Amino acid sequence: MIKVLVTGATGLLGRAIMHNLRADSSVQVLGLGYSRVGEGVIKCDITNHDELKGVVEHHSPDVIIHAAAERRPDVAANDPAATEHLNVAVSANVAGLARSVNAALIYISTDYVFDGTKPPYEVTDTPNPLNLYGKTKLAGEKAVHENNQRSIVVRVPVLYGKVENNKESAVTVLIDGVKDSLNAPKKFEHLSKRFPTHVENVAQALNALSKWVSSADNITPIIHYTSTEGYTKYEMACIFADILGIPRNGLIADTQEPQGAAAVSRPKDCQLSRNKLDDLNLDMKEDVHFVRLRSVSEPSTLKIRDMKLLGAAAAAAAVALFAPAYAAEEDIYGTWSSGSGGVQTGEGFCTPQEYSFNIPNTTGTSYSFTEDGYYEEASYKFRSNATHPQCIQAVLTWQHGTYEFYDHEDMQGIKTTPFSADGRVQVEDPCAASSNILSTTSFNHTFVKYLPFDDPVKNIKALQLYDFDGSELAPLYLISRQPNMLPTSPISTQYSKRSKRSTDEPVEGDVDADMQNILATPSLERRKGGGGKGGGGGRVSSGGGRVSSGGAGRGANVTSGNHSSAVSNTLPISLAALVIVAASIAIV
Repeated sequence: MIKVLVTGATGLLGRAIMHNLRADSSVQVLGLGYSRVGEGVIKCDITNHDELKGVVEHHSPDVIIHAAAERRPDVAANDPAATEHLNVAVSANVAGLARSVNAALIYISTDYVFDGTKPPYEVTDTPNPLNLYGKTKLAGEKAVHENNQRSIVVRVPVLYGKVENNKESAVTVLIDGVKDSLNAPKKFEHLSKRFPTHVENVAQALNALSKWVSSADNITPIIHYTSTEGYTKYEMACIFADILGIPRNGLIADTQEPQGAAAVSRPKDCQLSRNKLDDLNLDMKEDVHFVRLRSVSEPSTLKIRDMKLLGAAAAAAAVALFAPAYAAEEDIYGTWSSGSGGVQTGEGFCTPQEYSFNIPNTTGTSYSFTEDGYYEEASYKFRSNATHPQCIQAVLTWQHGTYEFYDHEDMQGIKTTPFSADGRVQVEDPCAASSNILSTTSFNHTFVKYLPFDDPVKNIKALQLYDFDGSELAPLYLISRQPNMLPTSPISTQYSKRSKRSTDEPVEGDVDADMQNILATPSLERRKGGGGKGGGGGRVSSGGGRVSSGGAGRGANVTSGNHSSAVSNTLPISLAALVIVAASIAIV
């Protein structure tokens, strides 16, 4: 096991490094932060020599990853003295303290040490920085090599990832401009190529480098790490606009050189060559890649929930960069609904005591979560039939019960446990012996991750749930922080009655009292969405439309639909009348 100390552990790159190293059982990691502390991160002012010296000597790391820096060219230009102190003097001190405990140093530098005139740049090419930021980082490179022979400089391009606010990355800050373009046209620089690289990929590379440098005899002094695709800010803005569903006509490609005394010169193309790094043949899993822009004139075919480029966890396709780095449990409390909110929990969707549903105007899914651990779910879906395209099922489902949070890898998931036999399901199937089936149901859900975020288009809270296999479900939007739910106590204990038997154990074939009453009620045949004796005539309209009142016979007509919900294990239903089946079914 190696011990790694990380400076700047609460920054954009630092958080990704900590996340990666904490998940590696062969690494013991400690992070240093100035204004914030947290799991595995202690407060330390690295500009204070004595304070930093005490930490380094006490923990005696094998490797120090020095990620703390002033990385913003505009800020650097406005405060050159502070920038030079942090990027050069402090870096020299960190390198010297690493040497004092025989630790190797990995120094994070930038592609801005080059002038951008002769890409791609090898590690042996002569630097020529154009602005103060690049000059201080180049001076920092020289300082760490002079103070520690076991130092590696890792140059990286512009970084992006899971941010705490859009301004944390020069990539994600463009999103604010894209959103503002809805009110007035916005200019985006269309001169310089940048190579946006995800911090999780950089973190994985630094993990591999840490293990290598801790035992290597001959250390490579400079390494380049980069993605391979270049974009101007305008091109990145076009990608974000496509994802957010914002028209591109408010985005203006600015091809003019920066003007004025405050303008900061930036290189045109600083593409880095990875040849030296690739020669080391290190074990690096690069899972996150920026979405490819097919052309500036051709919109990217992206969806708002397909935002892997915007701060996704590499292992599980995160929803969006707008999400906070860490989700709090209370963020899920309330009622959520997908799409236009046509399906919602609470009164109006299902009357479970009567085994009846009110058919919504649109398909969708809704969840409600309470602070004390109760949940309710409602869904209305279509299930297509590849063999018989005309046989499209409409499925309505409702259930409630309890939920709990659980730890899944490095994230927190949710497990639901419904109250047994309380769930209700209705299946409209025009090709079945009886076109309408009502039944009880009970099935657990395991969401391996949940991710609340602020939807940038709708300007409301949203919730992304991830299924048991890590796949994204349709995003949900906040309807109310006060959960809209039916009573949370089990229905089966309130309304059910067992057959008169001498045992307290459930007996196969028992039918509860309210079910018997419903079976004996002729008006059920005329209930909206219920069964009937006639030849049918109920209709499922196109794409998430409405299942209207109608009979349960074979004559029900389905025009089209594209949502699916598989239903299995249903019992045969009589052609003469609707029978409510007591057996549970499984919905996949």
